[in-house]
Amino acid sequence: MKYRKITFKEIFEELKINIDSFENGHLYLPQNFEGDIKIDTELFFGESIEIDEETYKEIIPKEITEKGFGQGYLTEYLKDVFSVLSEEKPNFSNTEFLKAFNYYIDKDTFIPIKML
Repeated sequence: MKYRKITFKEIFEELKINIDSFENGHLYLPQNFEGDIKIDTELFFGESIEIDEETYKEIIPKEITEKGFGQGYLTEYLKDVFSVLSEEKPNFSNTEFLKAFNYYIDKDTFIPIKML
């Protein structure tokens, strides 16, 4: 898998083109990131975090930490939120997708469509 920097806006555009071709992996946030992801937040896309079998600690790939990124989210979360929005509101915008994703991360549930 190729590691690459990407913004949330670019993710939205790629998912719109073909959700099935968007690779599974991990979306890493800048180290010490706090708050909601913004449309132009620079993220890093790459392989998923490994879990140490003895300590159960997450192991972030060295390529990620060297570039100043840390914890993040599975790309499956992005796909899930995108799929639900596609069914509920087919013509949603990138800002609505971002709001729905941040809501999902904060609340661990999908946003009610009336809140968009």
